[in-house]
Amino acid sequence: MDAPRDNKKTDQERTAKLLLGIVDAIAKSYKLKNTHHRGHRYHW
Repeated sequence: MDAPRDNKKTDQERTAKLLLGIVDAIAKSYKLKNTHHRGHRYHW
């Protein structure tokens, strides 16, 4: 672990990556489910 002031930044980066991964997974599964149906609206 680095200095405490770096913790917030790494936490934010980790959270951002986690959220991006979740959003990406949801978008992919959503696209797969709705490819023929409204799928084009949710391009990422």
